[in-house]
Amino acid sequence: MKKNYIILIVLGCLSAFIGLILAAVFYATSGITDTADEFFASARQGDYAAAHGLTSQSLQNECSVDRLTGYLEENGLNKVVDTSWSSRSVKNGEGELAGSLEIESGGTIPIVIKLVSEGDVWKINYMDVEQAGLKTSGKSAKQATNGPVPEPAVVLNLARFHTGLWAEAVRRNDYEYFAEFWQGIDAAELKEAFSETQFTDEELKQFEVARPTVNSAEILDNGNLAIEAEFDIETQSIRTRYQFAKSDGELRDWEVAGLNVDFRRN
Repeated sequence: MKKNYIILIVLGCLSAFIGLILAAVFYATSGITDTADEFFASARQGDYAAAHGLTSQSLQNECSVDRLTGYLEENGLNKVVDTSWSSRSVKNGEGELAGSLEIESGGTIPIVIKLVSEGDVWKINYMDVEQAGLKTSGKSAKQATNGPVPEPAVVLNLARFHTGLWAEAVRRNDYEYFAEFWQGIDAAELKEAFSETQFTDEELKQFEVARPTVNSAEILDNGNLAIEAEFDIETQSIRTRYQFAKSDGELRDWEVAGLNVDFRRN
């Protein structure tokens, strides 16, 4: 009886110890879940400026409030009614959440969010929402012998983000911001290359938030990442052929080194 009593005491101590560990983990990671929950709550309320303020400085530099608004609305991320985080971690000023979002229609969206600590405040730095509508064609991105191709979500985001910038620059006839994401090309050169267009402003606005279909992605002999992607709207389709070069800066991993845009009217 005494032996059993001792075992029960030991088990009870272990349970209490494990409970303390779990409590400590949840306390340490509560900040990242609070930021994520507040982000989606702000988007649901239509306060996109507040949602934008919950993103990191580097993400804000690359994504305006308008572009964030379009991205959230296009993917239904402005209709999140509940969040469920299956895993969470914090290490060296970086956090990661994985889980699912429940939207008002009853569907769920798997998601991974990465956060960074800025001034003791957690800010969203990256979201992998491939399941929310970013798509690939039936073809597989090529794994070149020259090096590893980035993850599919990264390839998709590169094509989508920069095509959105291109469409916005053409629509406004202002290439200064777009030029910031290029390597070795200025705004004047971009204007000369892309200012002649057969798209209407409404079509360009649609391309700014259109969903890409990636046909191929590979690392070339010169180390550049080549991506071919197609974007379809009701009246037009475009095929983009990008080359991305590794960036020397701290804000982004890749910079545009070349872009061809072919179009056809549907």
